[in-house]
Amino acid sequence: MVVGKPTTPSEGNFFREVILGLGMRATTVASPQDLLLRIIRAIEQEAARASADVVVIAIDTAEQLTLKDYAHLAKLQNHFLGSSVQPFFLFIHQSNSVIGGADDLSQLAPPHLYGRFFVDSHPFTGLLWDIPTEDADVQDACDVALAFRQLDQVMRWPDEGGKTYTEAFAPYAYSVGWRLEKETEAIRERIENLANQGNYPVPKDWLMASFNQFVYHLLTKIAAGRNDFEGLTTQHIDEALLRSAYAGFESSRNRAVGK
Repeated sequence: MVVGKPTTPSEGNFFREVILGLGMRATTVASPQDLLLRIIRAIEQEAARASADVVVIAIDTAEQLTLKDYAHLAKLQNHFLGSSVQPFFLFIHQSNSVIGGADDLSQLAPPHLYGRFFVDSHPFTGLLWDIPTEDADVQDACDVALAFRQLDQVMRWPDEGGKTYTEAFAPYAYSVGWRLEKETEAIRERIENLANQGNYPVPKDWLMASFNQFVYHLLTKIAAGRNDFEGLTTQHIDEALLRSAYAGFESSRNRAVGK
């Protein structure tokens, strides 16, 4: 669910946003207690429907939440103390989205809120260019190479009965042994070249927003329908990076973190 930021912050308006996020209708005349009761009943009904004792409530754009909002959620959680059903809140937020976001709030939160909502966190990245030390014994290639491997060996077009993406869009190149995974280092070199030209640090990961567009352009616009396609050239890679707005995404990311 996505919890918006009410124009007028209040307990009632926050619970209305939660109700809307849960896909229900929220009336403007209901009291905060009535709204809270509707949320409690919705959680209990979902638990009964799924025969579960824990209901996970994922809150996206959580960088918009304030400490008062977390206090409202604590009030909601209190109603399940001693109950056989428990809500589990999963907050999804951009760490560098706003000043005073979740990263800053964790340092300001009083103990009863910190202990409930700020103890555990898991940072998400794009596709990493290097294998994390803790994964070295279970991962034989970096995330980018593994993503290309999925297109080479696992993911299929146009359905599960079709050929792999690489074979479907570049049949001749595939037949003579070309694979996207083999191009990983060549692509990385062109990305490093872009970083040097843009005077920003070489990224440690590849944002999915531009990666998906890169692959789309590469397979459907460069490789597809060409019997003479045997593999990527520097020009091909640069073109796909341009069409995927790679540099624009990285520029925005570096501006957001003040680099």
